[in-house]
Amino acid sequence: MKKVKCETICEVYIWSTATHFYCFIDTKLNWQKSSKYCSDRGGRLVTIDDKDEQDYLMRYFTNDVNPPYWTSLTDKNDEGTFVWAESVILGGGYSNWIIGNRPIDDEDKNCVRITTDGKWEVRKCSEKNNYICENDV
Repeated sequence: MKKVKCETICEVYIWSTATHFYCFIDTKLNWQKSSKYCSDRGGRLVTIDDKDEQDYLMRYFTNDVNPPYWTSLTDKNDEGTFVWAESVILGGGYSNWIIGNRPIDDEDKNCVRITTDGKWEVRKCSEKNNYICENDV
C-alpha cells in the first residue's frame, strides 16, 4: 500500500493508534468516487472495527467536520452481506445501526455512512456525502 502523509490529502486529520490515521474529507462525492479518492492516495474509506474506534472518531465530530461521512461498509457485491474495505464481513461483531435502519435486502441502498450522532445508515451509493479516509502509518 502506498503511504502518503495525511496532511497532503485532507484539511482535518487525526492520528489514532500507532497503526492508522484518519482524514475527514469535506468534499461531497458518491461512494465509488470517495473510495477511489482514498485508494488513489494509499488508503481506503474508513473501517470501524469496534466501539473504541467508533468512540475515537466521534470525539472529532465537532464544528470542524461535517457529517454524514461515507464508510467502506457496503453490500453492493452481495446483497445483504455487508463487507468492509478489507473484505472483512460484518458478522456478529460490533455494529452501530440507526434504530429502524438495520440493513435489509434493498437493492437500491448498498453503502453505509456514519451520521452526526455516530449511527450507521444504509444509503444509495449514488448519493453524495463527505467521507473519511483511513491510512496505515
